[in-house]
Amino acid sequence: MKIKPIFALSFLIIFMSGNLFAAVKKNKQDAESKVKVAEIQYDQIKKEAHDMAPKELLSAEQALKNAKKELKEEEWLYAYQEADKVMAYLTLIRAIIEYKNALKEYENFKNSQ
Repeated sequence: MKIKPIFALSFLIIFMSGNLFAAVKKNKQDAESKVKVAEIQYDQIKKEAHDMAPKELLSAEQALKNAKKELKEEEWLYAYQEADKVMAYLTLIRAIIEYKNALKEYENFKNSQ
């Protein structure tokens, strides 16, 4: 089934406007909790990602620092967005780790044949 461009554009416009309205409503509690969750998840993955995805880990660390800075400056929306960025980097890091582990398993399987 092929999606027509006009429907895709309509969906994109509706999605973007929904995100815009949702973003305006972020408050201190939302931002603090999002930053805290990002920090906890960052700490959990940091040791494993240090060897497998160092560049992405540095980017996540910088975004986390920015989120904390925005939180101190009481810029709730920006802190929330930076925490979202951390979560995106962590998702990317997890994908890289899974890929490299699968590649290792494949090589081991190939060598055992």
